[in-house]
Amino acid sequence: MFKWIQKKINQRKIKNENIKNAVNKMISYCEGNISHKDFFSLALSNEYIQELIINDKKATKNVKEFNKKTLFSLNSNKIYDRLELFRLTANYFRRRKIKLKFYNPDVELYDFIYKICPKYCSFVDDDNFLKFFLKEYLNNEINIKKGKQIVKELFICKKYAPR
Repeated sequence: MFKWIQKKINQRKIKNENIKNAVNKMISYCEGNISHKDFFSLALSNEYIQELIINDKKATKNVKEFNKKTLFSLNSNKIYDRLELFRLTANYFRRRKIKLKFYNPDVELYDFIYKICPKYCSFVDDDNFLKFFLKEYLNNEINIKKGKQIVKELFICKKYAPR
């Protein structure tokens, strides 16, 4: 009987270490130390990260609808899916009031594109549209005013949605 109890204790210790490693990986991702591609593959392969994100007991109802099937359907090449994974991971720490310096370059790019696009456009989710601005944005060659001017040149409908 003693060996069985010792075995259970050892299993619990290993599980706790794996959970600590998963939390450390999540912290590194939220602070921008791990690239989105590396964390994306980690999230799909590491069952402890999946458990922390999906089975979060402090999550709200809309987050609880997020399950493994949804996690595996995310595409690391789409910015909206990358942002969704970052949001879930960051909210895990926000709900626990753990203060981190959150950094994700996709968030800044997404916000920039959202600011320069007309309200009726849904180009923020289109990765081809984002790639058009990505090089200039990363090299700090473009600002919001210049971005709006480029959008006006690209599209006929400047102020109102087409009918």
